[in-house]
Amino acid sequence: MQMKAVCVALTFIILNQAASAAQMQAKLAPQDQAAIGRQTDAQTASPQPEKLGTYTGPGAIDGAVVGPGPTPGSERLYLAYMYMDRTIDLVAIDPANGRWQSFANPAKSEYGAIMTLGPDGNLYLGTRPHAHVYKLNTRTGEYQDLGQPIRGEQYVYGLVAGSDGMMYGCTYPSAKMFRFSLATDKFEDLGR
Repeated sequence: MQMKAVCVALTFIILNQAASAAQMQAKLAPQDQAAIGRQTDAQTASPQPEKLGTYTGPGAIDGAVVGPGPTPGSERLYLAYMYMDRTIDLVAIDPANGRWQSFANPAKSEYGAIMTLGPDGNLYLGTRPHAHVYKLNTRTGEYQDLGQPIRGEQYVYGLVAGSDGMMYGCTYPSAKMFRFSLATDKFEDLGR
């Protein structure tokens, strides 16, 4: 399943940093080279991002966020990929080199995810069908299920950082609001 998430991520970012178009063409069979035609020197002078294809499979990207990577000054594109068999992978792509890392779902009962970046630099995700909140420590790679903020709710529909250093969220079907402390990861039901 992790490979499916990577294929979808590659639809969004495919960087051709390793070889020029001419080098790639030289690796093709002669009949394929003739079909593609020759690249001009101007076209192959500097590699450009290029869409090579689109993965079509059983699932969808539920969220995408750009956030900090594991080392100071680094960034990642984080994608939440939901599979039709009702699970989710989180994929982090390094835009500098195209390398990726996939994080397995910490609570197999959950799927789908909205994402936001917290003021602490960590990534927070809200899930369904039991309205859990996940946390990815962007520095260490620890990915954990913080639990269900409000019992009986099905979806976490929104997560946002407050100016008070707390994270706030809303749920479905009761349209309840909750908050949690980044220091303790403890939830508080704020009602409707």
